[in-house]
Amino acid sequence: MDQNDLRILVTVVSFIAFLAIVFWAYNRKSKPGFDVASRIPFETLEQAKQDEARESSLK
Repeated sequence: MDQNDLRILVTVVSFIAFLAIVFWAYNRKSKPGFDVASRIPFETLEQAKQDEARESSLK
């Protein structure tokens, strides 16, 4: 096995990994988890605003 065979092998394995990630990302079973994950930054921001409001009302 020479260096070119190794390069071909790495390219093919990388392409298969890419296809697996694309299949996983567009799979319908993954959508609910992605929907929950997409709301995390906004929920955290809302919680921080609520915490600030509570702290300012206590002072």
